[in-house]
Amino acid sequence: MQFFVKPQLNPTSGRCISGLQGASSAFLLSKLRKSPKNTWLVLVDTQEAAEKLCLDFQFFFEGDPNEISVYPLWDVTPFDAISPNPNEIIGRLEIFHDLLQGKTPIIISTIEAVLQKCIPQEVFLNHCFQIQKGQEVEHNGLIQKLMNAGYARVNTVEDVGTFSVRGGLIDIYPPLTKSPFRLEFLGDEVETIRKFDPATQRTLEKDILSFSILPVQEILFHAVEINRTKNLMKTIADEAGIEKSKREQVFESLDHEILTPGVEFCLPLFYEEVSTLFDYLPGTFDVFYMDRSEIERHAIEFEKTCHSAHDKALQSGHIVSPVSDLYLSPKEFFEKIETQKFINFSPLQIDSNTLPTEHFQTETHDDLRYLLAQKKITSLEILKPLVQKIENWRDLGFSIYFLAHTQTQLKRFEELFRHYHLKLRRVESLQTAIAQIDIHLCLGAISKGFVFHDEKIVFLAEEDVFGKRRHSKETKQSIKAPFLTSLAELNLNDPIIHVENGVGRYLGLEKLTIGGYESDFLCIEYALQDKLYLPVHRLNMVQRYVGSNKETLRLDRLGGLTWQKTKKRVKRSIEEIAHELLEIYAARKLQKGHAFQPPDSYFHEMEATFPYEETTDQLKAIEDVLKDLCMEKPMDRLVCGDVGYGKTEVAIRAAFKVVQDQKQVAILAPTTLLVDQHLRVFQKRLEKFPVEVEMLSRFRSKKEQKVILEKVKKGDIDIVVGTHRLLSNDVSFRDVGLLIIDEEQRFGVKHKEKIKKMKKTIDVLTLSATPIPRTLHMAFLGIRDISIMNTPPQDRLSIRTHTIHFDEQTIRDAILKEIRRGGQVFFVHNKVKTIAKLTERLQKMVPEAKFQFAHGQMPESQIEKAMLRFINKEFNVLVCTTIIGSGIDISSANTILIDRADQFGLAQLYQLRGRVGRSQERAYAYLIIPEEKKLSQDAKKRLQVIQGAQELGAGFKVASHDLEIRGGGNILGKDQSGEIEAIGFEMYSELLEETVEALKGNQKLKDIEPEINLRFPAFIPEDYMPDPRDKLTFYRHLSMLQSEDELQEIESEMQDRFGRLPEPVYNLFDVMAIKFFLKKLRVQAIDFGNQKAVFTFAEDTPVSPDVIIDYVQKKPTKYQIRQNNRFIVYMSSWKEILPFVRDFVDNHLK
Repeated sequence: MQFFVKPQLNPTSGRCISGLQGASSAFLLSKLRKSPKNTWLVLVDTQEAAEKLCLDFQFFFEGDPNEISVYPLWDVTPFDAISPNPNEIIGRLEIFHDLLQGKTPIIISTIEAVLQKCIPQEVFLNHCFQIQKGQEVEHNGLIQKLMNAGYARVNTVEDVGTFSVRGGLIDIYPPLTKSPFRLEFLGDEVETIRKFDPATQRTLEKDILSFSILPVQEILFHAVEINRTKNLMKTIADEAGIEKSKREQVFESLDHEILTPGVEFCLPLFYEEVSTLFDYLPGTFDVFYMDRSEIERHAIEFEKTCHSAHDKALQSGHIVSPVSDLYLSPKEFFEKIETQKFINFSPLQIDSNTLPTEHFQTETHDDLRYLLAQKKITSLEILKPLVQKIENWRDLGFSIYFLAHTQTQLKRFEELFRHYHLKLRRVESLQTAIAQIDIHLCLGAISKGFVFHDEKIVFLAEEDVFGKRRHSKETKQSIKAPFLTSLAELNLNDPIIHVENGVGRYLGLEKLTIGGYESDFLCIEYALQDKLYLPVHRLNMVQRYVGSNKETLRLDRLGGLTWQKTKKRVKRSIEEIAHELLEIYAARKLQKGHAFQPPDSYFHEMEATFPYEETTDQLKAIEDVLKDLCMEKPMDRLVCGDVGYGKTEVAIRAAFKVVQDQKQVAILAPTTLLVDQHLRVFQKRLEKFPVEVEMLSRFRSKKEQKVILEKVKKGDIDIVVGTHRLLSNDVSFRDVGLLIIDEEQRFGVKHKEKIKKMKKTIDVLTLSATPIPRTLHMAFLGIRDISIMNTPPQDRLSIRTHTIHFDEQTIRDAILKEIRRGGQVFFVHNKVKTIAKLTERLQKMVPEAKFQFAHGQMPESQIEKAMLRFINKEFNVLVCTTIIGSGIDISSANTILIDRADQFGLAQLYQLRGRVGRSQERAYAYLIIPEEKKLSQDAKKRLQVIQGAQELGAGFKVASHDLEIRGGGNILGKDQSGEIEAIGFEMYSELLEETVEALKGNQKLKDIEPEINLRFPAFIPEDYMPDPRDKLTFYRHLSMLQSEDELQEIESEMQDRFGRLPEPVYNLFDVMAIKFFLKKLRVQAIDFGNQKAVFTFAEDTPVSPDVIIDYVQKKPTKYQIRQNNRFIVYMSSWKEILPFVRDFVDNHLK
């Protein structure tokens, strides 16, 4: 594209530019960058502004967008007792690396980030190095260098700053790359370098020639004199009067090279001299101020904040370095920068005698947004004001660019504009467009659109038309499948189930020598200390025990009758359940429901007004639900999504579709507060559409309820949200078409029975963040359809979870920290008797905050009043019982303290914690517990799991662990405990599935497990695969082989992840392939020795006796028949067995 704007930087002084609005400053910066490439430092007032400018600049920039990056501000307040997000630290280190490599990046930053000092340049450089293909690298030397640079050694590399070692392979995930690297060595030579996917661990890109390693932390113990640091800390602690116990805790961690939370604010105490960003920047660079006066004001305010935070930190007993050691003063900053040439982008048009000034005429689309926001959508005329504007711009000779962030939105816009007979020209990117008077539709995003009159160009962002939107960044998928109960999770002494011998304890993998050859065996201990050594080719016979009573579980006797009796008893109970299950299933299959019309343009218009960008999982869930609605069979779909992952939008679209077809929607929620929230969300989301939404709960008076009931009966209300009140006999619909149930596990038994009756005839959509075991069972068995939403929403950060004791200072700090950043706090205390007293105590602890309490026994008007006051920010801290537990969405509340967290169930803890972190702010959860000795084993386990589930999308992980801790229960049952305790979740599910299939008439022949005795080494050597969990995973996968293709796939994965296969592994693959064919032939055992293979066939083998006789008659010296169904084949080597059985199956089994 050709543009007319060509302002030049004055080489000796500065200049001022004014009049730029929306994203036009980024547009102009992209034109200025065409001049000689210097390093740029672009200063903005907030971190959010830096992110937005970066996004805008990358869109307009004609060069490599990676040249533009944000130099981040730590996401914690100065001198906090909590560590910054590692990604913020790494983001800064990446910029240091680019600068030292002689690159000329565009750095966008806040003044606060630039004022903060950093790792000494010399230390940083000493820990940077390159790895090249063909290079000689000593293994242990490389491992030491990585640890010196702050990398953590792990079993599986998933995150930046980690590495792993497996035989001749080293995996490393350094900064500067989206994917980690895998080095394969030949001796000490780097033979190959590959990029691999951290989610699948499989190769993405081969033949990489080299890559860079740089530090991943600013405090590197290798470069630090710890005693010097401790002496400096001791001096600070003495002067501040910090308790000895607190300092000793820090010193002990340092001795073990562990960074305690917030120790990063002691950075200058670790090095004799620290650096600043200016030490990394070249001698000359260009500076751009996005309003210099505002940046100067921020610098002065930040200095005051630092001094105040520093004093408070010392008073709280935290050791921190002096302010001047860690931060530049505003005076020092401006002295360092005054010699550089600059441009000030001023929001005001000021005529300056000292600086050359240039004014541009630009405007945003705020007037258009206002016009569109006023319109009620009753037809497809919503976009008329926009169309008129577009036509005016086109008549004036403007080029118009309409930007959509996703292909989905691009298609929607094309469809919407087609209605107005406007033809849009699709362009792949701004750079490929030709500047002409036309309407372009382009994939991309800017923070705010604008009209640039000097250029005769218009950019329209999605936000300008449909209101504020948030766009997602790339998110890393979780490695583990959400419902997997894998042997890889086995720990020593965990209960394990052998399908024939029952419950034992797992004692690990053991290498035994049998017949002169080594092999791996799984060791299981039974009652009376009997041991079973299971060959690894039979690992399909064992399952990890998933149930709640692992500690008290009685072990079976090896060869005893107890296990078989238990299995029979459970099977009888399962048969009853299966009958009931199938009745519901059959009833729904036979029942004819209403087939709704497919989505039309009007529906797509509603979709386009969604203020967020849909995640892939969300789009899939919406597609699944709409597809179900358009079928005659009644829908019964469970949408599982983490708290705040967009399940409500799935429900809104389903409800809108149903209302479009003149039917009503009932929404059931477990609490009055959640009902109130759903009402607000649905009304807000559908306010532009002619849809009537109301609620039935105790928040409505009896008189109001009577009016609502009458309207529902007449059909004047389209969507009604309610608690179990909706299930009352006096609720009558004109024509209900959809029932939406939120958090079904919170309803009582009677209500569930009523819901069950309703489900038989109408479409049902169930939403859950932590699906109860019952619903997990249903999902597994395919009796109920399931959509999983496992992608984090836009800009959500995971919740930092800390376990603390009831320490007044820590609680005060946590509350004040949230209030200082303008947020609010939940304090959960689940005892109604003492809640008022506790609120008084907290008020005395934190007099700066305003407190109020609420609990479920208060009159509903009082609860509503308290919640509404909290939502309106009339007070800072809500002390409450678990009434906030179900889906209450208050985005300004980003800290939660849970008193006596040890007394809550896992699903409850997870849901409570999910009340925070609903916005772009970092959220904190503090689990307050008594001393460890007072905790039950169950409570400890729950707290460990909730801390382990810090990553986003961990709801399913919690649901699976919930099965273990509470027990899976009866699949249709009225409680959460059941027969599963006796035989474990996996076997229970298998028996259930088997029984259901049998009742359907799909009787399956019981699998045969051949005994294999071939007398050669077939195992995975330890030096090839050191982690026993990996070995267990592969052994189990191989033992459950379904095809030879699958075997090749496993071989390919193993070679990719661990390098060349050693001989015993090749042998293992042959054993598994032989076993696969033997099972098809129903061979009970094979024995090889003295150059003959003896096959023992089962009575029910599909092989005809005539086939065997034919073999013997044709070659009696090679084939013989013996008693007990034995067939002897003479062969010179065991390697002939696999080709023989493969050919036998191909030739004689159809």
